[in-house]
Amino acid sequence: MSRAAGESIGNYAIGQGSLALNPNYDLDYVGADFEIVELPLTATVTKKDVTCNGEGNNGEINISNPSGGSGSYQYRLNSNSWQSSGNFVGLLPNAYTVEMRDTAHPGFIKFICTITILQPTSSVTASCTTSNNTLYFGYTGDQTSTITVKPGGGEGPYTVSLTMNRPLMANVTTNTGDELWACGANTHSSSNNVCPATGSFQPTQYPVSVSTNTITASGGYSLNVTLMADTVITATVTDKNGCTGTCSIPIFAEDVRCFNGNSGNTKVQLCHKTGSGKNPCTTICVDSNAVAEHLAHGDFFGKCTSNCISPDGDGKSVMPFNIIAYPNPSNNEFTFEVESSSAEKITITVFDIAGRIVKQIEKEHDALIQFGDELPRGVYLSVVEQGSNRKTVRVIKE
Repeated sequence: MSRAAGESIGNYAIGQGSLALNPNYDLDYVGADFEIVELPLTATVTKKDVTCNGEGNNGEINISNPSGGSGSYQYRLNSNSWQSSGNFVGLLPNAYTVEMRDTAHPGFIKFICTITILQPTSSVTASCTTSNNTLYFGYTGDQTSTITVKPGGGEGPYTVSLTMNRPLMANVTTNTGDELWACGANTHSSSNNVCPATGSFQPTQYPVSVSTNTITASGGYSLNVTLMADTVITATVTDKNGCTGTCSIPIFAEDVRCFNGNSGNTKVQLCHKTGSGKNPCTTICVDSNAVAEHLAHGDFFGKCTSNCISPDGDGKSVMPFNIIAYPNPSNNEFTFEVESSSAEKITITVFDIAGRIVKQIEKEHDALIQFGDELPRGVYLSVVEQGSNRKTVRVIKE
């Protein structure tokens, strides 16, 4: 007796038939049922959740240790196609119904379980801050900045990596003309962060510092830098699952050292306001201990500008200079309006979050500046410069 295709598990009555017998025999009929039972199929189901929030389909369901039936099996998820492998990969976060069947008896379908592929509740984030975004190399009171990175989201603890978009400058003018990159506590490794005794780094030898994998959201990771030229410092935060988040911060820096006479002593270069109508300002070199007094009556760091206008502490001139960026965020392009009384040309340098230059623009002072339609989605830092004026605008492309 065999099961006909399409018949379900259950009891089926056996009806009385007819049979021709020799007179020497008697036939008695005893009613009975024929039962179709479920094959005892079993298996173990495990899963791997999606690694990073919102970043795709690397979830997995694995079916192992099958038993029962003929020994040959097939599996499926959510009533989709059957397959002989118990490994399902490339899965999105979702609930999945897991079934198996005996290949020799495909009508017997065994529900094993419903299992849910999860993902972390939030994406990894990185927040960068600086204690000082405008540095004057050569004046010890204002040449150093502390960069602090706070991780968040994902699943801690975290590892933090810091680098910048150019090598450290070494042996500039003298053998003490070295930029400094000093790693904070909980540093695991660093490279290209100590200037050579002679010469300079190669163009691609960017400094890199990597923390231990013990950084917490409350503690963060820090770095001290002493710089003499503009740069962008970028941090990459990696959580315990390998998910990442980044942030970047521009640092504006200028070498204000000067060397008077044959003494070899390093002094600080200032633009000195003379009060003369004929020569209103002149570049001078002063001792470090005289800098504060000069700044107090209007002098400023570095060489004099053509209009003797003093930049303030964040690198912007006291001349009216304002940037209006709209729409921001934008899903197409950005329009920049520059409010300034200067007639000098305007340049815009756009950095991505990794500190790479993705666009450079030069326009006349009275022109609307539009860009961004070709940029992919992301966060960008736009450094707008006009003469001695400089301002950074953060824009978001959606």
